[in-house]
Amino acid sequence: MSDPNEFENELAIFGAEHETAQQYFFSYVSLRGIAASNGDVLKSMNATPLFWLTVESAMLLSAFIALGRIFDQKSDHNLDRLIGAASKQIATFSREALAARRRAEGRPVDETELVVRNAYEPSAADFRSLRNEIRERRKIYEAKYRDVRHKVFAHRKVADTGEANALLQGTTVDETKALFAFLDALEKALWHLLHSGRKPTLVIKPFDLPPTKTAQLRSGEKIYQEVSAVLQQIARQA
Repeated sequence: MSDPNEFENELAIFGAEHETAQQYFFSYVSLRGIAASNGDVLKSMNATPLFWLTVESAMLLSAFIALGRIFDQKSDHNLDRLIGAASKQIATFSREALAARRRAEGRPVDETELVVRNAYEPSAADFRSLRNEIRERRKIYEAKYRDVRHKVFAHRKVADTGEANALLQGTTVDETKALFAFLDALEKALWHLLHSGRKPTLVIKPFDLPPTKTAQLRSGEKIYQEVSAVLQQIARQA
């Protein structure tokens, strides 16, 4: 018997997973970028180079491991399982189910009635469309990221530094940022479908780095900003 809460559980796990992965990756991006552009920061980091190399490596390792858990179809919780749960439990997205959820959350009655009246009830075609979007990103992951995760970070099958660097050169920061922007858009689309009855349309927004606004920052943008602040404070105190 299937778990009636499977989709909600998978969505919660996915949300936590991709946000954590964002934090790892954009910490790495911020660390590298600030060190390259700020001479005082770089000078401070060069006073304790082994520490900063260890931190940088840990950030990148953690980001690749988390991406693997999200995209690898053999992992316990992955994108296929998330969309599969949504497809199997399509009644979860009915207007009646939405009304029950909002009542359980203690939402105002008039607001709930308005939301439910205008709610979108998805069809199998909606989830097929999302599955196709996931498939396109998985192709990128499998072509450029999977071997890095398996051979360099997860299992250390590559002992030669040159071979490890060759694998890493197949990836780019911009492409990885785009993957995270997709994951963020997917999580938001599914969350709003579940809680607000919105049609699951992907609105993919590039990450704003460094952030130019302070409101509604995503996890990756927040951590980029915070890493920058920490590094500059260290440089000032050196």
